[in-house]
Amino acid sequence: MARPLWVLFGAGVLSYAICPFIGRVALRLGIVSQPVNDRWHREPTPLLGGLAIAIATVAAVAALTSWDRTAVVIVSAGAAAHVLGLIDDRVALGATAKLVGSLAIGAAVIYGFRTPGAAAPSAFAILIAVFWFAGIAHAFNLLDNMDGLAAGVGAIAAVALAFTLPPDVGVSVTGVLVALAGALAGFLAWNSHPARIFMGDSGSLFIGAVLGAASLRPWFGHTPDRSWPSLAVFFPFLVPVAEVAFVSALRWLAGRNPVRGGVDHPSHRLVAIGFSPRHAVFVFYAVTSATGAVAVWMARSGTSALPVVGVVVVGLTLGAIHLARVPTYHGDDFVALQRVPYARVLSSAFLRSHAVQVILDLILITACYYAAYRLRFEGEALELFLPSFTASLPIVLLCKPVSHYAAGLYGRSWSTFGVADVPAVSRAVVFGSMASVLAATYLYRFERFSRGVFIIDGVLLLLAILGSRLSFRFIAHAAVMQSTRARRVLICGVGDRGRLLAREMLANAGWHLKPVGFIDATETPERSILGIRVRRPIAHLDTMLKRLRVDELVFSGDPIDAAWRQQVIQICAESGTTVREMVFEIRDAGRPAHGSVA
Repeated sequence: MARPLWVLFGAGVLSYAICPFIGRVALRLGIVSQPVNDRWHREPTPLLGGLAIAIATVAAVAALTSWDRTAVVIVSAGAAAHVLGLIDDRVALGATAKLVGSLAIGAAVIYGFRTPGAAAPSAFAILIAVFWFAGIAHAFNLLDNMDGLAAGVGAIAAVALAFTLPPDVGVSVTGVLVALAGALAGFLAWNSHPARIFMGDSGSLFIGAVLGAASLRPWFGHTPDRSWPSLAVFFPFLVPVAEVAFVSALRWLAGRNPVRGGVDHPSHRLVAIGFSPRHAVFVFYAVTSATGAVAVWMARSGTSALPVVGVVVVGLTLGAIHLARVPTYHGDDFVALQRVPYARVLSSAFLRSHAVQVILDLILITACYYAAYRLRFEGEALELFLPSFTASLPIVLLCKPVSHYAAGLYGRSWSTFGVADVPAVSRAVVFGSMASVLAATYLYRFERFSRGVFIIDGVLLLLAILGSRLSFRFIAHAAVMQSTRARRVLICGVGDRGRLLAREMLANAGWHLKPVGFIDATETPERSILGIRVRRPIAHLDTMLKRLRVDELVFSGDPIDAAWRQQVIQICAESGTTVREMVFEIRDAGRPAHGSVA
C-alpha cells in the first residue's frame, strides 16, 4: 500500500507547487476566463490549471509506478484530450469539433486496448464504448461549472474506480488513477471557492478521458469481463452522467441550446435555494462518495448490492425532481416548453411528481423485495429460495402498485406530506403485502416462499415510501438551514404558534428566514423543537443576539407576559435587532387586508 500512497502524495505536492507558476503564465499569455452572464465567476481568472493536473499526473506515473501498454494508452488518451482542450481554451472550438475529437480519441483507445490473439469485440460493443468515452469526457467538461466541483468529483471518482477495477486489470491502471486523484487534490487547494485558477477545458477533458479510458479496460482486455460486478466500473460516474442528462433535458424543454453555457446546473440550483457555493459543492462530493462506495460494494459483493443501487437511483431521481422545480430561466425561455407535446403531462410530472411516484415505487418495490430475500436467507438457502423471487416479482409488481393506488397513495402531495398521511401509506403497504401473499399462495401454493420475507419486505417498503415522500420536506429544511442569504430569526414563544411559525419558515425557503432558536420567559423541559434548539430565558438575551448573529426577533403569537414582552423589545432596540410579530387573523373576504403582520 506504500506505493499508491507515495504516488498520491507526490502528484498532489507537484500539482500544488506548479499551479501558481502556471497561473502567472496564463495571465501573461492572456489565457484567462472573463466573467460573462452565463458563467459563475465574477473576476478574470487564469486558465491552464489543467496543465498542472496533466503534468503532475504523468510525472507521478513516470517516476513512481510501472508502465505497461494499458497505462500508455490511458495516459495518451488523456494527453490527446488535454491538447484538444488547450486548443479550445485558446481559440474556442465549437461543440461539434470537440465531440468529433473526443470520439476519435475514444476509437483510438479501443484500438490500443486490443490484445493479439484475443477474440475481437462486437461492432456494437465498440460503438457503445466509443460513445461512453466521449460522453464521460464531455460530462466532466459540463461539470466544471463551479469552483472545485469537477476537481473534487474527479478525485473521488478516480479513487472509487481504482478500488472497483478487477485485480487482473493491473497495478499500472491503479497507479494512473491514484496519480490523477493526487494531482486533483493538489489543484483543489487553488481551485476551491473562491478559485484562483481554473482547469479550463484542457483539464476537464483530461480528467474525463483518463477516467473514461480506465473504466473501459475490463471490457476490452484479454479476457473481457462483462458480468454484473464488472458494471460497477460505471457507477462512480453516476453524478457527471446525471448532470448531463438533467441539464440537457431541462434546456431542451425550455427551448434553449443544450450545449450553450448557463447558470442552470444542479450546483447553481442548490445555490439558488440557499446553499453557499462551498456547501453546494460539498453536496456533490457527498453524493459522489456514496455512488463510489456503492460501486466498490458492487464489485466486491455482486448482486447483493442491488437494493442499495435501487435506493441510490431513487434518491438521485428525487433530488433531480426537486432541483428541476427551482426557477433559473426567465423571460421567454419557457415559451418553447408550452409548445412541447404533452407539456401539461411533463409539467405535472415535474411539479406535482404524482406520475413519477409510480415509477419510483416500482424501483423501491423491487429493491425492497430483493433485499428481504438477502436479509432472510444466505448461502445454500438463498440459492434455494431466490428463484421464487424471480418467479413472483411480476406478481408483486402487479399487486402492490394497484394496492397503493386503491389506498389513495398517489393522490397526495409530496410537499405537504406529513403525519396525517402515514395511515394511508400503512394501508397501502399492508394491502399490497396481503395481495402478494394471496397471489403467491394461489399460483404457487406458497411453496419455497417464506412468511418472513414478506414481513421484512413490508417493513422495508414502509420505510422506503415514507422516506421518499418526506424527502422534499427534508430537502426544503436543509435548504433553509444551510442558506447564507436567509435572515437569522430568533422565535419568542415555544407554544403551538411558535412551532407553527418555525415549521412554516423551514418549509418555505422563499421566505429567506432561518430559525436559529426559541426563547421563552421561563425554562422549558424541551431542549429542541423541530431540530431547533430552545435557548435560555431572557436573562441572557443580549448575549444571545450577538452570539447567534440574530437579524430579527419574531413574536410567535403565543400568550406572553406584557412586561416580559416590553423587556425583549427594549433589549432588541439597544442591539439594533429588528422585532416583528406574526398575527393570526381570519377576516371577512370582502374586507380590505391591512395590518395583519407587524
